[in-house]
Amino acid sequence: MTDGLVFENKNSLVRASDFEKIKRKISIEITKIKESLSKKEQGYVALNLPNEKIILDTVQEIVKQKQALGVSAIIVIGIGGSILGTEAIYVATQGKLHDETHNLKMLFVDTVDTDTVIDTYNIMESLLKSEKNVVLNVISESGRTTEAISNFEIFLDLLKKHRKDYQKYVVVTTKKDSKLYSLALKNKFDTLIVGDGVGGRYSVLSPVGLFPLGLAGVDIKSLMKGAKNMNERAFKEITKSPSAQSAIDLYCNYREGKCIHDIFIFSSDLEALGKWYRQLLAESLGKKYNLKGYKVCEGITPTVSMGSTDLHSMGQLYLAGQTNRFTTFIKVEPKRKIRIPKEKEYDELVEGIQGKYLSQIMDAIFHGTRIAYIKGKLPFNQISIRKKEYDLGEYMQYEMIKVVILGHLLSVNPFDQPNVEDYKQETREILKR
Repeated sequence: MTDGLVFENKNSLVRASDFEKIKRKISIEITKIKESLSKKEQGYVALNLPNEKIILDTVQEIVKQKQALGVSAIIVIGIGGSILGTEAIYVATQGKLHDETHNLKMLFVDTVDTDTVIDTYNIMESLLKSEKNVVLNVISESGRTTEAISNFEIFLDLLKKHRKDYQKYVVVTTKKDSKLYSLALKNKFDTLIVGDGVGGRYSVLSPVGLFPLGLAGVDIKSLMKGAKNMNERAFKEITKSPSAQSAIDLYCNYREGKCIHDIFIFSSDLEALGKWYRQLLAESLGKKYNLKGYKVCEGITPTVSMGSTDLHSMGQLYLAGQTNRFTTFIKVEPKRKIRIPKEKEYDELVEGIQGKYLSQIMDAIFHGTRIAYIKGKLPFNQISIRKKEYDLGEYMQYEMIKVVILGHLLSVNPFDQPNVEDYKQETREILKR
């Protein structure tokens, strides 16, 4: 398999005339995006993160300091965009069973579900009692996220009970003008700054994701290198830009009634990557009003399917139900190989699998699914990647740029999320009672 992300869209079912029409429109929008990038305008600064070497240098210095403490676990506290991207890359590179196969544990606290929090609390307490060191990384860009601050207080209290020098085991990631930043300075916690204009769902390549990933041993330099390369690919000629072509595929199919985008991933280690994308697409494009202030109620509903598991749960619906869905298949190269034994008597159960690698079975299922979609005239495009930091950096940057282009095509702001504040405000009012 070639290095980096490979994009293919010959089965998107977009008419050539529509492609050319949108291609002309998108050229104007991409020029606007490039201008906004060069000016480092609000929101667009996130797309420029791979070029900010000083951020990577700062993070690597803090990582080195914390590694010197002999850390056995890092507990990442946040919610939504401040967690999803980090978890996606970590699980993709280290595997779903990472805590069973790695010396350093990375635990994510992204919920106020009591039982889940207590389970993590007990793990941390056990480590501390065993004289093992744990780093807390709380992430809240606003510094006022109810779930993140609630959990931070609980875990900080535990850390204080077991470490007199607890301050050096805490890293706070937030914006410089937040109340959490002021509290961190007062308590002498290490701080990492999230730049202005970098929203949660676009923040994985900022200190939000880079610090915990770097501490856990992920090659963040290679991650950023891949993202930087995608920036170069994305803003070339449209027919050579995966982000632009994919945006056209989705936009044209959306206007034809395909209001669902299913990301169909053929690797269980990348399920969290699908959940990261789900937030990115939903929160960026789900808007009641367009840029001119007209009520439009735009939005493409993202779903995540896992191959081959969901072919047995959702396949019937996908192949025979309403044709309101555009699919992106993600083909993933496994890191290792395992072969099925050659047992003649088992040929009577399933013919043709004896002596084959499991990857050959998965490939057959993948291509069989593609053929079924083609015969059913169901539109899709395809991405092929490896479970390597470089490819994942390319993939995440590809998706972020694609979504911003889609925002331009739909005439909505891809960087805000005004209605998310509705539930937050109501929650704060209830808690004050």
